[in-house]
Amino acid sequence: MKQRTLLIGLSLTAALAFTACDDIRTQEFPDGKVRMESTYVNDKKQGIEKEYYNSGAIKRETNYNADRKEGVQKEYYEDGTLQAETPYADGYIEGEVVKYHKNGKLASKAKYQKNKQIEFGEMYDPDGSPATDGSYKDPRDGYARPLFLRI
Repeated sequence: MKQRTLLIGLSLTAALAFTACDDIRTQEFPDGKVRMESTYVNDKKQGIEKEYYNSGAIKRETNYNADRKEGVQKEYYEDGTLQAETPYADGYIEGEVVKYHKNGKLASKAKYQKNKQIEFGEMYDPDGSPATDGSYKDPRDGYARPLFLRI
């Protein structure tokens, strides 16, 4: 009888241990609507995290691997239009960050490496034309570089 009780106890403990590792956690707005959904494995974010506007429209999608951002994070305007794409690798912004105007046209783009912008980005007006452009002479190496600034 003791062996049977012990076996049942161990079985229940193992079942709880394996099912308790994975869960979906939600945060809510004061009115009770879902604001964010995150999947956790071993108490670390794993998989896609989704953030919503109070209207229920998707605001942001971010992929996690062992609590670190991985892949392209996408942000949206409330009407569903893509607002920004930010690439991540091992938790760092890595690659070209692209932002869009509400009309869907390109707003800016800039390259990043380990969360640091490594070159001057390009900025565009809502009609798609370059905001302001020119060049500057980099004092570190003396080379002229293109420059896009919003004034």
